[in-house]
Amino acid sequence: MNPSKKKPSLFSMTMITVTVLFVSGYVAGVHIPVSHAQPQTSKASAHSVTVTSKSTAPRVKESVSFPAIIDKALQEVHAKGVATADAPTVLPTSVLRKGHLLTRVTVQTKALDTAYNVLFTTDNHRVADFSENKYKTSMAARTGTFLSSGSLPKGTKKSSVKIGSIEATSITYQPTGNHSINQGSPFALVQWTQNRWSITVRDAGTSTIPLPEAQKVAHFVVTHGLPAPNTQASLLVTVQTPTSGIPANLDGRSVSAYAVWQDGKRVYETDAYTACEEPVETVFSMARSMESYP
Repeated sequence: MNPSKKKPSLFSMTMITVTVLFVSGYVAGVHIPVSHAQPQTSKASAHSVTVTSKSTAPRVKESVSFPAIIDKALQEVHAKGVATADAPTVLPTSVLRKGHLLTRVTVQTKALDTAYNVLFTTDNHRVADFSENKYKTSMAARTGTFLSSGSLPKGTKKSSVKIGSIEATSITYQPTGNHSINQGSPFALVQWTQNRWSITVRDAGTSTIPLPEAQKVAHFVVTHGLPAPNTQASLLVTVQTPTSGIPANLDGRSVSAYAVWQDGKRVYETDAYTACEEPVETVFSMARSMESYP
């Protein structure tokens, strides 16, 4: 995905969409600051199933619970012809910003073997989503995990920066002269690679390096972890200035987060948008808690 452009839709062909309304009583919870607590699961009644452990050790049966809002959405996915699916077992209570959420389920079964997306949205804003695409081959699946920053404009500056113990690269750009409107918008980003993950934290409107957000991401990599891709994966966190059309998160900034990783022929994705109270927490929590849904 080119960070300067909107990520192309994973479902560009004919779709089937189902909308289900959930009132706040199903998933309501009190926000817990991420710096002081582990992510909280939904307080909804959960659907419990038995799955087989994916470890290389002898197979052990263990119980996995899915929040009710996800359980209902995955039932819709199955009803639309997807035989096997994966879903997060953790949905932080910070996903909520309104009194209720709409859940929109989109399924595509052409071109790819299977493709589905579950979107959590309010009446006015997207909050978060997760999706899975199963390709014909693992080589084809690799194309779904690339994030490209595209060509850099003239005048871009690169330097090294430390994010805790991480050696990262910072890239900044500030238009100059009287024709800056034709030179693009200022931006700044921090990039590093960790455990096959390409991680980028980007400020989309200023040339100020987004160190607070980068430090938060680095912290979550350690405390929450990310799925272990068998080839490659990308994480992009974007910081914007809040406007009437771009809600602010709890810390007053407008932050969105996007994670995509490959596992064989499958490509998984979790997203959290600016209407999500804690987008970084949400993306990490959903990504690391993916389990097979019966």
